Amino acid sequence: MYYRLTRDMRKFTSPEDLMGNLFEGSPEISIPKAINWIRSIDEGKFLRQGKEISPKNNPVLICVGDVVSQALLSHPELCSFVKYCFIDGETQRGGDIKIPSLSEFKYISFLNPRGMIAEDIFAFIRKTISNSNQYIIKINGEEDLLVVPAVLETSNCFIFYGQPPLTDLGTNIPSGCVGIFNDDVVKAHFQEIFDQMEPIEKI
Repeated sequence: MYYRLTRDMRKFTSPEDLMGNLFEGSPEISIPKAINWIRSIDEGKFLRQGKEISPKNNPVLICVGDVVSQALLSHPELCSFVKYCFIDGETQRGGDIKIPSLSEFKYISFLNPRGMIAEDIFAFIRKTISNSNQYIIKINGEEDLLVVPAVLETSNCFIFYGQPPLTDLGTNIPSGCVGIFNDDVVKAHFQEIFDQMEPIEKI
């Protein structure tokens, strides 16, 4: 089973769809901002229940995209908190992205066609989120939409994905990195997005 965007759907093309903090700029600029956000002791702007979350409290980090995966896997302090990295070996920013080879991570792959989400991804996250393993998941196809199962199948995790510049449909979103903390409000928003997707049996 696969789920795909319908013609009437947009793919995170308005500030409201982001449901997180947009850290603008190139990876050299945006990723340090995202890291500082994780480590911040002032969580009131993104935690709606006042719960303190910081690296000392063992946060769970999920990366969707090659650029953010490379950055967090290369960070000596935060790498140990990364649970999943979804990568496809490509980036809209251009240039070579080299994902570190890390012995403590398990490497697996999934087929996930462009503009779709494979049901297997939901099942994989659901099955593995509670174990102690860390995963680098190579996607054959495109990983862009996998922020949806990452949000829906986990709770109270930091989820990061790369944001290309968007200027269509009357909106203007600069490029950068988006950081989400998936509390119940964020999960409900993404559930609304997912409910609009069209299930198909075959591709």
